[in-house]
Amino acid sequence: EQVRQWRQYIHYECNFISPLTESNRRNTSQQPGPDLPPCATKKGRALLAYRQALCSLRWHPQIWREASLYCSRQGDMKMASKLLEDACDAMPANLLMGLIYAEYLEKQKQIEKATDLYKRLKERVKSEDKTLAWIQWMKFMRRCVSVDAARKVFVSGMRSGVPSWQFCIEAAKIERMVNKDSTWEKKILAIGYKKYADVCAFVNQYSKYLLDRSDTNNLRAVFSRALDGRFPPEKAKEIWDRYIQFERDTNKEIEKIEEAERRHNEAFQIAPPPFPRPKMKSKKRKFEQAEKTFHTACDLADRLKSFDLLPCSVHFYSALARASGRTAPSPVIAVAPTTTTTSAAPSTVIRRTKVGKKSIKITTTPAPPSSSGTSKTAATTATVVTTVTAPPTTATTTTGTVTQASKRPKRVKKKVKVV
Repeated sequence: EQVRQWRQYIHYECNFISPLTESNRRNTSQQPGPDLPPCATKKGRALLAYRQALCSLRWHPQIWREASLYCSRQGDMKMASKLLEDACDAMPANLLMGLIYAEYLEKQKQIEKATDLYKRLKERVKSEDKTLAWIQWMKFMRRCVSVDAARKVFVSGMRSGVPSWQFCIEAAKIERMVNKDSTWEKKILAIGYKKYADVCAFVNQYSKYLLDRSDTNNLRAVFSRALDGRFPPEKAKEIWDRYIQFERDTNKEIEKIEEAERRHNEAFQIAPPPFPRPKMKSKKRKFEQAEKTFHTACDLADRLKSFDLLPCSVHFYSALARASGRTAPSPVIAVAPTTTTTSAAPSTVIRRTKVGKKSIKITTTPAPPSSSGTSKTAATTATVVTTVTAPPTTATTTTGTVTQASKRPKRVKKKVKVV
C-alpha cells in the first residue's frame, strides 16, 4: 500500500505543469527573470519525489530502476548511472539490483565495468542465488566478449563447484542454439551427467536431450539407471512417461512394450481391483484373493492412440482409465447453443397463520405465463392443523372456511385448494 501511494505521488509530480516554468512565462509575455531553482522545474520536482520515496523504500529495486529510467528519458545519463550505483551500494547482496545495473552498463557499452560488477556479484549474493549469477555472467560474456570467454566461465564455474545442475543445462543450450556446436554440447552434458546423475531434474533434462538427438543407446542406459528405484515415482513421472513412449515408438516386440508398461504400473501401483476366485476346501466353497495384475486395458488404448486420436470414444476411454485404477479426467462434451428460451421456475411462497388453536400453512405457487403473454391465477393450498377440545368451532381465513368437530381431542390435517 505504501509503494502504491508513493507511485501515485510520483506520477502526479511527473505530469504536473508548474506555472513558474520558462515556457509558461514566455507564453504569458512576461519578462525573463532570474533562473528558477531546481525544485521549480518539472524534472527537479520529479527527482525530489523519487528521493523522498527512496527514503522509506530504500530496499525496493523497482523504485531505483524507475528513477534511473526517468533520468535516462530526460537525457541525464550521469544521474541515471549515479542512482543505480547508489542502489548497488545500498543493496550489495541483492541479485536483481546488481543485474539491473549490469544491463544498464551493457547498454552504455561499458564492458569492463560490467565484467567487474559480475565478478563482485557472484561473490556477494546469497548461496541460493549464486547459480543464477554464474549463468547471467556466462551469457554476458557470450554476448559482449566471445564464445571462448563464455566457455572459460563455464569451466571455472564447474571447477569451483558453486553452480548447480542448471548451469550445465544453460551452457548446453547456448552451444546448441547459438554456437551450433554439437560437440561442445555433448561434452557439457556428459560432464554434468557424471556430476549430477543422482539429481532427478538433471536426468529428466538429459533424457529429453538424448531423445531429441535420437541417441537411443545412451538413452536406454540413462533410463535403466534412472528407473532402478533411486528416484521416487512422483518425482520421476516425466522420465517414466518419456520411457514408456520411447518403448512404444522404437521397440519391435510387443512383449517388451508390455514389460515396460508393467514396470510403470507396478512403480505407480496402477492395477484394476482383483476379483476373488473360488477354491474348494474341505467340502466348503471358500474364496481366495486373486493375484494382482499390472496389465490393464487402458495401456492398450494408450499404446494405440496418436496425439488426440483415440481408438475408442472419449467416454469409453475414461471408463477404461477408471477401471484400470487411474484417475481419468471427465470428458468434455461440446453442446451446441440453443435459441429457445425457457422461463424461470415459478417461486413458491409459504406463509403460516394462526387462528385460535388452529395453525394454518398457506403455500402459494404462481402459475407460469402463458404463450399469449397473460398470467394465470395463482394456486393457493392451505393446510390446516387444528386441535379441538371444545364443541364444534368454525374458523374463517382469507383462503376459505374450515369447520372441524370431534368429541375427543384429535389432530387433523386438511388441505384446501383455492384458485
